[in-house]
Amino acid sequence: WQYFDRFGIFDSRDFEEDIIKKAISKAFEEISLAVGHAMSKRFDFVFLGLPANILRGEIVFQSFIRKNPKEIIRKKEENEIYQQVFDRVQKEVSQDFFQKTGILPRDLHFTSFKILEIKIDGYQVPNLKGYNGKNLAFRILATFLAKSYLKSLERITGEFLFRNEILIHLAQGLSSWLREKIDGIFLDIGGGITQIFFVKDGLLEKIDQFKI
Repeated sequence: WQYFDRFGIFDSRDFEEDIIKKAISKAFEEISLAVGHAMSKRFDFVFLGLPANILRGEIVFQSFIRKNPKEIIRKKEENEIYQQVFDRVQKEVSQDFFQKTGILPRDLHFTSFKILEIKIDGYQVPNLKGYNGKNLAFRILATFLAKSYLKSLERITGEFLFRNEILIHLAQGLSSWLREKIDGIFLDIGGGITQIFFVKDGLLEKIDQFKI
């Protein structure tokens, strides 16, 4: 973990790449000292977790009505349904974020859509394939950031010669960790922003944050 000064496109127009470069460099120096390898050591995967004002996460609920509810869902239809639902989620989140921040939908990049829950006619199922039914309901975690940040990060990670880098939001890790049907409120208290994760029956219900 490395802390860097508060900044961001959500607060200002300048993206201070040098600050992130120094933070990544310092993190790798500490890793190198801990494991006894030189900084030239190359890693197969690097997972980058960014501050909540840069990499955002939203829980979105979407419904879908099938035209032929009696037919069993095959792989092709499953993929088509997922794509339509993800497109709707992206549009809804982008429009909502535009209303809050003034950042245009075309200036956002979505890094992932993670399905947290699927229901068919009110019954929870692990996936769509192999089932039939009419009314589909989805709980989806969408993660996104401004394209300007993405371009800057690509330049930064390019300098470090990472083989593979993956952007990951805390909510993705939390949803993977949740195994039991627990209720709770999880807090991530950061240097400038605190994130709140509301969990009900082992599923993320909502993500919120405030500047403290």
